[in-house]
Amino acid sequence: MKSSIRPARLRAVGLLGCMMVTLSGCSGAGSSASDSDPSRPGAVINVPMQKLNDSKELRLPLDEYLLSAEDLRTVLRARGVILTDCMKKLGVQYDDAAGVNPVNLTNNERRYGLADAAEAEHSGYRKQGMEHPPPKDLSPEELQLLNGTGDASRSAQVPKGGCVGEVQRRMPEQAAQGYFGKAQDLSVRSYVQSQKDPAVLAVNKKWSSCMKEAGYEYPDPISAINDPAFKTPEPGKVEMGVALADVRCKREENVIGVWSTVESAYQKALISESADDLKEAKRYKGEIIKIAEAVLSGKQ
Repeated sequence: MKSSIRPARLRAVGLLGCMMVTLSGCSGAGSSASDSDPSRPGAVINVPMQKLNDSKELRLPLDEYLLSAEDLRTVLRARGVILTDCMKKLGVQYDDAAGVNPVNLTNNERRYGLADAAEAEHSGYRKQGMEHPPPKDLSPEELQLLNGTGDASRSAQVPKGGCVGEVQRRMPEQAAQGYFGKAQDLSVRSYVQSQKDPAVLAVNKKWSSCMKEAGYEYPDPISAINDPAFKTPEPGKVEMGVALADVRCKREENVIGVWSTVESAYQKALISESADDLKEAKRYKGEIIKIAEAVLSGKQ
């Protein structure tokens, strides 16, 4: 008897957890002694600050070695096709719901906090249109087919490692994991370094003064977007007011432009220190995207 299911807690197996960096990964990141190396700010001295009002199309140097949000959607859809086809062969109607949608439309959309006035006015700091219905739990038997465990591991019909193993064989996830992880670590590191840079501290101080004039007290943009008072089910008038003032003050003080210019300088320095690993990350990125596109086109 065939059953119809949706994936349960299989959202980002292995490699996908380190394919891209999100704001949440940066805003709570820790730092090491090297993050405060006094020689590093020299990379930013005399660098002209670009003028930016928005960060949706912002590209940072390390983006070349990380999957973009669109790349990730492609890879997740391809994984879903492989999983669905594999489970179907085992008599299970598996609904992957086209994989997982990244929280942001682009990698750097909210790297330095909210920068979209329309979003602020409509929903405060909330991301709209990205919610998904909770997945249904798989039965123990279905989980065995998915992961190739239990009785399924002894069946000649079930691929080694189950359908997840089939995905891993067709897409070079395990081999690439360390290299993508390195690129992600560097991206988090550059963010932490940039937070401490004098130019960023100065522009955030100006932003804070602008916010105070609007009636809100926050030391920096990240503290505003992460305000615990905004963890309510729906955004209220106060949240939307703060978000609108936040975006306006960012534009008036050129927060996005200054911060991204500074972080770009740190990233370029980090890239030069890890050239070999990043070269491999870039190679695997191209290979994985090529395979994913072939799966989606039915050519693989």
